[in-house]
Amino acid sequence: MWFDISPDTPATTDVYARLDTLDAQGLDETISDLATTLGRLGDTSPVDTRRATALGMLADPQQVLDLDVDTPLRPAGTPTLFLHVDADHLDKGTPGSIEKLGPATLALIADWLERVGKVHIQPVLDMASTEAVDRHDPPEWMQTLVVLRDTHCVFPGCRTDARSCDLDHIAPYQEHGPPGQTSPANLAPLCRRHHNQKTHHGWHYTREPDGYRWLSPLGQEHLVPHLN
Repeated sequence: MWFDISPDTPATTDVYARLDTLDAQGLDETISDLATTLGRLGDTSPVDTRRATALGMLADPQQVLDLDVDTPLRPAGTPTLFLHVDADHLDKGTPGSIEKLGPATLALIADWLERVGKVHIQPVLDMASTEAVDRHDPPEWMQTLVVLRDTHCVFPGCRTDARSCDLDHIAPYQEHGPPGQTSPANLAPLCRRHHNQKTHHGWHYTREPDGYRWLSPLGQEHLVPHLN
């Protein structure tokens, strides 16, 4: 563990830390949960301010125990990490790469599995699949495929992580409409703000071979290229 505490002003200090990855993930989730609880208790500060408050409270855990909540804070869960494996990784003797972190090693994966005791394995995905379903909500495999394919909100200029976005039907879903409306080709990740822009404020887009082509309410075109 490594810490760097750098005073910014007499009132605030920047804190940087290098931690074990699982510990860092767990700490981040604990801070997020505590910040949410502070909001429910009436703290109207922005979420980043509440997260800073939550981190400070952990310096004296009794402050957390003294919170006036009807039910105790949920215990910290197993941190979530996404390990991607494909044929190229296996050919190179590397088990895969950890989303947003980089290459993994067998020793590192073995250590984590020994510590957490459980793992969820996502079945192999055919990233070229065009399979469609006759319902509004996509199955888990389809949602994962779209998230991995696009990685972020596809609105022009937005980089919100796809895992925190809504999956939008590019051609709006119609109740009692034609079959096969929900498919990878007709889904794209949009953050809540830009989903609202598309649904209620006159933005339109299509998915084309070179990317997502958007048309603004003023008639301006914007192209968001595909990643692959």
